[in-house]
Amino acid sequence: MLKAILRQPRKRILKTRYISIDVRKCRGCGKCIAECPNDVLAKVNFFLHNHVHLNNPQNCTGCLACKIACFHQAIT
Repeated sequence: MLKAILRQPRKRILKTRYISIDVRKCRGCGKCIAECPNDVLAKVNFFLHNHVHLNNPQNCTGCLACKIACFHQAIT
């Protein structure tokens, strides 16, 4: 049973009501973090993980400043 659970692919998209983050496309450059006026995004601080995550998803107002700043199209 445990092996079957571990074999299932993880869903790597983080969502708010307005944005979705695909961590497979994210390179962790931090431009979206700098542009977000509401402190929604933060960088993952874990070994070998170089991407952003949702720090305060409830603060997202849908301004899409992060999406505009993302050159890797990881935020849609």
